Amino acid sequence: MIKFRAVVTTLIAIGAALPTSAQTYGDTLAAKIAAMQPGIVAVTIDAAGKDGKPIHVAWGNRGETSSSAPLADATGEPIGSITVSSSRRIDVARIARRAARRIYIADNLAEPDPFVPGAVRSARAQTLVDAAIDTNPDLVTLAMHVALPGADNTIIASNFGRIGKSADKDDAEIIAKGVTRRETTNNGRRLAVELPLLDASGRVIGALSTSFAMAGLANEARVTARAVAVRDALARRIPSLEALANK
Repeated sequence: MIKFRAVVTTLIAIGAALPTSAQTYGDTLAAKIAAMQPGIVAVTIDAAGKDGKPIHVAWGNRGETSSSAPLADATGEPIGSITVSSSRRIDVARIARRAARRIYIADNLAEPDPFVPGAVRSARAQTLVDAAIDTNPDLVTLAMHVALPGADNTIIASNFGRIGKSADKDDAEIIAKGVTRRETTNNGRRLAVELPLLDASGRVIGALSTSFAMAGLANEARVTARAVAVRDALARRIPSLEALANK
């Protein structure tokens, strides 16, 4: 398995190559996919959103050499297809799997990015979220709810977009009281665990929303332990709240 530290280093370099803004989350995701593998010149995603509404994402200039693969969301539900044009040989099925880990539902692709106009994605936090997604195959969703210095508590990084979405009462209670909340969703196939987000000193700096696949021998206790392990691994990479505000 690729080490978390190595993935963080790679994704820092990728983050530097991404656009600072985009029309939709799909645009941002397509650019990120292209940055993850040298030689990609175009990414096209065709998916079906709520009620079958077509969603089309096109990034780059499509070349003569293109490959396509089925595309699913993070829960494994088929949502459409992805086509990649590249100047070198690529494994489009692998790219489709990486893209799927960053789509909770197809409609995410059509949502504005940032979700709230003017909201800022924390580059450091996003790098940590992407690394955690790539090193934890059972992790379905991950989002940091943080009040950066001088700002309100919002989502500052996630694997499904919605940057700038305001924290709710549950987030506030988790931060204020240090409690952990659990909720089973997707007909028992997914367990959401929200818990305090910590920095390296153990100080509460926000709320961390996680969800995991409930498969095989998984149960609430095991999944909660996995959420704590992910949280603690992230904390070791966060010196302070202020560090998340630095570019």
